[in-house]
Amino acid sequence: MFEKYLLTILICLLLIPIQLNASVIEIDKPYIEELDGQYSIILLETMYDKLFEWDSNFEIFTHDQYIDNLVDYYDFTEHQCIFSVIGDFNGDSISDVILHGFNQQLIKIIGIISVNQGFSIYDILSFERYENDLNNQLIFWDCKIVCVNSF
Repeated sequence: MFEKYLLTILICLLLIPIQLNASVIEIDKPYIEELDGQYSIILLETMYDKLFEWDSNFEIFTHDQYIDNLVDYYDFTEHQCIFSVIGDFNGDSISDVILHGFNQQLIKIIGIISVNQGFSIYDILSFERYENDLNNQLIFWDCKIVCVNSF
């Protein structure tokens, strides 16, 4: 019986450094991650900090909040998914990010753009959010972007 507990304690002690090292991973640029068909964007810590400072209630949409037809035909890559695009939008060789998300009042498209040694948030497009009706708004958002891009 004692050996069983000793083995369990030994395994736990061996796993502690792995868990600690896993939480300290630093990245040098944002990226899109796919796990079991679910996409997410991994931002730099400085981007998260600036976003939280700008609007602590801002949430990035997830791809399952979009209508299926839109998701089915979207070309997911390592630089873009349906709610974000990564690129060097200001030509300074630092990755910037465009995000589609929301807070309590508005649905927004924002840019997290590198400026000097940090990042700034730019409000690209905003419109009123309706309670419990995010899917219809996402259809509306898609139409609005098509209209904006066509001019």
